Amino acid sequence: MFRRQPGSLPKDPIFQDALKETGHFIADDGTIRQVNKPKEFFVFRATDNERFNEVRKEAVNGAIRKELKKRMIKEGMQVWYLPQLQTRKPKEAHVPILTTPPQVLRRCKRVIVVVNEDSQDLGVFAWRDIGGEPGLDGGSVLGIVKELNRRFSNPVNCSWPVGQESSSDSDDTPTAEVPSDCNEATQVAKDLKKIHYPDAPGLIVLNSGQLRYSPKENRAMNTITWHDRPRKSALHPMSPVDEDWNTVPGHRNALQHIKWVFDRISTDSNWVSPKAEIYVVALNSGARHMLQLLDEEWPKYSRLITAMAITQSYGVAENIDNPELRCFLRRRCRAWMGSDAPLNAPIALPEGSNPSTPQPSYTISELSNGMDETVYYPTFSTGEWLFAEQIFPAIQTHVLDWFEEVARDAFGYKNPEFELYVAPPEPETVEPVEPVEDESEPVLPHDSQQGPGTDAASSTVLADGVGVLGAFPASDDAFDYATADEAEPALGSWGKPESPEKVMIAGTLVPKSMAEMAGLGGLVTERASTRTPEMDLEVQLEDKDKKKDDEEGVQDRKDSQVV
Repeated sequence: MFRRQPGSLPKDPIFQDALKETGHFIADDGTIRQVNKPKEFFVFRATDNERFNEVRKEAVNGAIRKELKKRMIKEGMQVWYLPQLQTRKPKEAHVPILTTPPQVLRRCKRVIVVVNEDSQDLGVFAWRDIGGEPGLDGGSVLGIVKELNRRFSNPVNCSWPVGQESSSDSDDTPTAEVPSDCNEATQVAKDLKKIHYPDAPGLIVLNSGQLRYSPKENRAMNTITWHDRPRKSALHPMSPVDEDWNTVPGHRNALQHIKWVFDRISTDSNWVSPKAEIYVVALNSGARHMLQLLDEEWPKYSRLITAMAITQSYGVAENIDNPELRCFLRRRCRAWMGSDAPLNAPIALPEGSNPSTPQPSYTISELSNGMDETVYYPTFSTGEWLFAEQIFPAIQTHVLDWFEEVARDAFGYKNPEFELYVAPPEPETVEPVEPVEDESEPVLPHDSQQGPGTDAASSTVLADGVGVLGAFPASDDAFDYATADEAEPALGSWGKPESPEKVMIAGTLVPKSMAEMAGLGGLVTERASTRTPEMDLEVQLEDKDKKKDDEEGVQDRKDSQVV
């Protein structure tokens, strides 16, 4: 048996987490551009080698993660590591999250919790958008952070209701000691809080994607990054995942991670005020995990959540059993799905009106894509077909607008009645039928006994029902059970076709007219001048054989008629 030595295997491509090494840079508008082609964005398929493309992409993503972290700090966010609950990166298994500094967060009357899907990186909504025209702001949490800062930097432009500051909101509120490595973000957040509207919401960004942990690299990563890690060679498989060594206790899957954050942070008065209103944004698979947790423990979390927005909701709410949760979703939840219907058009609604008491079940409504699902909340269109990960960046301003609407009456709000959008019928385009000229020969007329014929001016017709083909019989019975010899007199001038003159071409007799049509007229003339008696005899024998075959065919038909 033969095997290759390890040294002879192709080396695994290696890139550093640096944009410059991969030939990219971050433009002033936050987009990722190519150094050699500044007008073009990041291109994944740089070569035909799939492994090379994946490792190169991971190097670009690694550099972008570092840049996003820097920009988040400038906007007043912090990275906290779980389950240690510290800002300094630990040396054991951990999962990072993004949050407003706790000194500021616990003073916020409103908190937005983002539950991302379980295949993304921390703070990343869509790598497609980051590598394309939307850039860093359009494809990450950085966009919603900047939008919140913009909305609340000027009280005149803010539509959230004015709240009265309580004693717990004053500057005398005791604060926990903050490690030195997060002082910068804390100071930035405090400065923003001073100039922003007093009711500016805080932000907590969960990380249900980076639940793989590498002790060798001491970092958390998602399944895609785990797949793109360095290998012994380009032909070696990826490292297997050990549930004990490569996952974090209490965060071994997305459901555990979400539950841990809500139990240890959202309900902890050192982080979130007990009077705070929590608004949840659940994206794609994160929505499924969030609804599963609420369905299992709704009495525990019902007092926390004021409203919830969901993206790409199809299939995430199939098994909701708690009637009180279903009532909440009907009143205080909205979803957005990819659709070519107008933006924010209702494309799926629960049946009936808003109930005053929890109902055991709801009927099935038909979604715009033609599939059936139990609809528990109003679902709206994104205005165009998008990838699931691109939905929230496209409609995040509309989600914030709706949260502001809920905040005006946080206690008594419920979704209004909507009218289901019905696409207008498409006009039927009937193509005009152009008349087709009939180039066939005119139909010959019948005689007077068979019916009226055609106009005499339009065809050649002789007297007494005789046309160009001769005399027609008085009735169709004239040909009933007639043999070939009996029917032959009725054909008039049709007769039998004369045998065409033939010539010898390449040892084969072919009609002379066919040879001339094939451009062999000169050869035919030459052969005619050199015609021999043997050739004439061969033609006569062939005609004799053909005549004999015709006579035998006629006799066979006669015999069949007699039988």
